[in-house]
Order: sequence, then structure tokens, then C-alpha cells
Amino acid sequence: MTKFNAAGSALVYSTYLGGSQGPAGVSDEGLAIAIDSAGNAYVTGSARSTNFPTVNAFQNTNDGDFNAFVTKFNAAGSALIYSTYLGGSVEDAGSGIAVDSAGNAYVVGGTRDNDFPIVNAFQNTNHGGTLNYDAFVTKFDAAGSALIYSSYLGGSGDDGGYGIAIDSGGNAYVTGFTWSGDFPTANAFQNTFGGGHTDAFVTKISDTAPTPTPTPTATPTATATSTSTPTATPTPTPTPTPCTGRCSPTPRPRPTPKARPTPPPHLTPVPPPPSPRPTAWPRPTSPPHITPVPPPPSPRATPWPRP
Repeated sequence: MTKFNAAGSALVYSTYLGGSQGPAGVSDEGLAIAIDSAGNAYVTGSARSTNFPTVNAFQNTNDGDFNAFVTKFNAAGSALIYSTYLGGSVEDAGSGIAVDSAGNAYVVGGTRDNDFPIVNAFQNTNHGGTLNYDAFVTKFDAAGSALIYSSYLGGSGDDGGYGIAIDSGGNAYVTGFTWSGDFPTANAFQNTFGGGHTDAFVTKISDTAPTPTPTPTATPTATATSTSTPTATPTPTPTPTPCTGRCSPTPRPRPTPKARPTPPPHLTPVPPPPSPRPTAWPRPTSPPHITPVPPPPSPRATPWPRP
């Protein structure tokens, strides 16, 4: 990175920025730069090295084949205020950067990741096509160690962001290319893909982060509180007052008469029911008087005839 004087005739500072380790063909590239009111420089691009300089980083490691990077130099160009990777497990590159009056950095670029860092996103997933390529838009806080928002931007084709600008209200203006017939449009001058290989896009993103939907809190169920039984307070025993001089004997407390037992109620005995008289068996009836019949007279023997 190089800073020229106002006349362009001399270098104020000029420095390398990159690492040396990584896969074959290690390369780091700066693709965009922005300057704040104090003269600090903000740089973004792509880093394939695994030992790219990081300071006060949001992301300390290269998590893919190559990742985007965001680096802030002091005004003299002699030290890094922060420097960080930005990306997921495949490929990412930052191609545009801007800074607002509070020192927050805005980065736009392209990603092939399904795990790009997402925070308060307008679009949470990569919708990319053949190359799985979507644009991304990310806002860093002034310290460079946290994301205020970070989002995919694209349709079902391949898309990438090239440039970004910020207005006084913190709204971001992004441009790039799209190969998607369903690229997100709103209040559009042109609602449909114009044809050819790619179309340009221009998108304005509000600085207001989406408000999270509150999670309903379960209303606690009232638990019945058991009523405690009052405890009888014992009556204090009076302390006898010491006597001086001639004292009357302390009367003994009269014993409390015992309660007489209540006599049981007088019960009149109920006479038992009379025993039933046994039923008399019927007497046998006397047989009727039978008058004897005189036997018939004996027949007289008939004399045999005499010969």
C-alpha cells in the first residue's frame, strides 16, 4: 500500500502487506481502499496466506482456500490499528470498502461460502448458482473486532459486489454484477433481468438493523401458598418481686378444678320382644267307631247220600 504526497511527486509511505505461508501459489491482493478524516487508511482484498498479519482481529485465521481481509493503518502507515480475515470455508474476496464518520468500515465483495459470517442479516443464506457465488455486505465496528451487520446479497444465479459508498445517515449503496433473474429488488427502476450474460445492480441498504422478534415469555403459574397454623404464644410466668421488710406470705395458686366428667345420658332399657309361642301340633283324630259285623253262620254239612 502506498501513499503519495499531494503533488504526487514523493512517497509519504509505501509498504508490503501479506503473508508467506499457505497452499501452492500463495497470493494476497489489495482491491479497494478508503480514508477517514484523520488520515487512517482502510484496505480490503483477498488473502490466501495463512499467516496474513492480524491485529485486534474479528477473525484470526484463514478458514478457506482464500478469505477476504480488512486492514486499518494509522495515518503514518507505520502500524496496523486492526487487521482481520473475513470469510468462511471456501473462497471470499473484498472488492469495495467505505468508512463513516464514526470510523465504522463497510465492505462489499463476493463469497462462495455457505458459512460466511452472518449477523443481523437481510439475507441469511447463499442463493448462488453454478459457482455458488453471492455478493456480501459487512459493517465492522470502529475497533474492527466485531460485526454490526453482515449479509449475503443475491439470487439463484451468481452475483458479486464491486463497490460501496456511505451517506451521512449510515446507509450503504452497493453496486456489482448479477446473473440472477430473481435478484432482490425493491422500489426498482428496472424490476426484471435485462438479458445478456450479466446485469449490473444498485442496492441501498438501510443502516437500521432488523429488530429481532421477541420470544414470548411464559407466564408463571401461581403456586398456592399453604396457610400456616398460628402457634400459640405461651403466657409468660410472672417473676416474683423480692420482698423487703415484713412480707405477707405469697399465696399459693389455687389449683384449677378438674372438669367433672359429663355423666352418660340415662338410657331406658327397651324390653325384649315376647318369645313367640310354639305352634301346637294338631292332635290325631280318633278313628270312627265301627260296629262289628257278626260272622255269618257256619254252613251245615250236607250229608253224603247214602248208598
